Amino acid sequence: MKSTYPLCIAGVLAAMLALLACASAGGSMAHPAAYDKSALDKNYRGFLDSEAKKIQGLSIALVDYEGQDSFFSFGKAGNGRKVDEDSVFNVGSISKLFVSVAVMKLVEQGKMDLDAPVNRYIPEFTLASPSGSSAAITIRSLLTHESGLVSDIMEGWYLEAPGGKAGTTGKDYRRIVEQLNRTKTTREPWTEHSYSNAGFSLLGVAVERASGQDYAEFVGKEILKPWGMTESGFAYDGLDPKNIVQGFERRSFKNKEKPVPYIRDLPAGLFCSSARDMARFIRGLLGDQAGERKVLQPGSVAELWRVQNGDVKLDRGIMVGLAFMRRPIASLGLENIEWHDGSLPPFHALLFLDPLLRIGGFAVANSEAGDLDSLLTQGLRHQIILKTQRDPERAPEAAISPEPSMGPEQEKEMCGVYQLPSGIFRIYQRGDDMLIETPAAVFEIVAHQDSSFGLRPLLFGFIPKKEQKDVRLRMLDIDGSPVLSMQFRDYVLDAGKKLEPTLLSPAWKKRLGPWMQAGTIPMSLGGNASYVLSYDYTTRILSVGGAIAIKPIDDNEAIIDGYGRNTGESIEAGQDAKGPWLRYSGMELRQIPR
Repeated sequence: MKSTYPLCIAGVLAAMLALLACASAGGSMAHPAAYDKSALDKNYRGFLDSEAKKIQGLSIALVDYEGQDSFFSFGKAGNGRKVDEDSVFNVGSISKLFVSVAVMKLVEQGKMDLDAPVNRYIPEFTLASPSGSSAAITIRSLLTHESGLVSDIMEGWYLEAPGGKAGTTGKDYRRIVEQLNRTKTTREPWTEHSYSNAGFSLLGVAVERASGQDYAEFVGKEILKPWGMTESGFAYDGLDPKNIVQGFERRSFKNKEKPVPYIRDLPAGLFCSSARDMARFIRGLLGDQAGERKVLQPGSVAELWRVQNGDVKLDRGIMVGLAFMRRPIASLGLENIEWHDGSLPPFHALLFLDPLLRIGGFAVANSEAGDLDSLLTQGLRHQIILKTQRDPERAPEAAISPEPSMGPEQEKEMCGVYQLPSGIFRIYQRGDDMLIETPAAVFEIVAHQDSSFGLRPLLFGFIPKKEQKDVRLRMLDIDGSPVLSMQFRDYVLDAGKKLEPTLLSPAWKKRLGPWMQAGTIPMSLGGNASYVLSYDYTTRILSVGGAIAIKPIDDNEAIIDGYGRNTGESIEAGQDAKGPWLRYSGMELRQIPR
């Protein structure tokens, strides 16, 4: 029931919602007439100084495999230190890329098969697909988030570091096998992309079983050492404390240091590295692609980047390889950028890589209020200019259509309630205007000639402001069902399922109101969370806090509705001597008396 995006897309969603709420996008970088490295570096540094003022600490690496690398760092590392290219940050879900490289290394060694069921390596893993097949959950399906596993197991997800300081978390991720065995799969494999941290912790266990080594030790020996990544590791274990960066969070209008976060899912999100070492990672992949073979064969690198889910209809334009995602950057004329981001608040990271131009970039920050996508896109522009001695042309913006692009029947079909990762969106008509109500604000929908729709913020819900250029909507038809697709800049962020109205049974009506997480959760881990189960009598949608739609299956079970992450997961309901309870993702909630 908790809306959780702890890794990967949280940073993108935060940036999107921030942009939705304002009327202007991030700035772009002008370039000097002379395209020499020192002038370009100075210009980019000036751009960062202007555009990243609210970030507490930032480190960026720009890589050209056939040329020179550049590093840009500034801000606070904590304890009175400054950030530099050797400062070590948590990189969140970029950790998953090391899982995929480790798996491909084992494939080359003949110890693992991408299309083998995961229970070949973990026999005690007994979870089956909805059709009853345990063989359908394969290594490849896990690497592509196509396995049908739940997205997260929230029970025991956050951990306290020993003494509150940097140090090993132990091997808590190995508990994921037993925890997953107590869940249900949400869908058949290869029917819908649904991001899963739990799946990557399971892969970490599979790597251990196939290699006969501890996961972190295997990655260190087979990946980090050959690529020279000397200031990297998991959970900060064994790293120089002087290089470890503290996080900052905004509290009472001030930025205060926050202890580094620790989580159970070490393979999925607890890799720590510096900009210098992540530049070596990008160089290592590009070098092995070229035949250096320090870690992988060229064919293995190509398989990492090959789009694996092209035939999955419900994937809504999302392109995924083996952990790597793919997107264009139209403003730079780039078609196939391999990328991943990571977010374990307050840390946020982003990696771009272009196998054709053989360039890449990595950015990481230790606070909120930063648009890493814009900062790193301008960094790639810097690399392209330096490499080609030309400024890539920006793709022309789609013109605003002078007439409505939909007829009355299409407008009627578009109206409704949609579940997206960032919350519940409602599209409705007001007079001649089509409006969309989002968790951030109300917007007027603006038709474009390319069949997309822009968003114009409405101040106080009525006064139109300048159209927001970074976010576009499209209506898709997937097997006869209307789907709202959201595009953030140049790529599909996600899509929303049109929700069907729900009629509440008396049993679910009694459950409306506030709920509290049972047990005692330390304040250092966020304390006991509270939730509100509510019902909108206008739209007839049952939801948690008006943000997550849930659909009752019967009086004792509901599922999270929609497409993608967390959806399809089960919420069980019942009552015992202590009163009503709800159970989700290993958590138990108790109803708060009204």
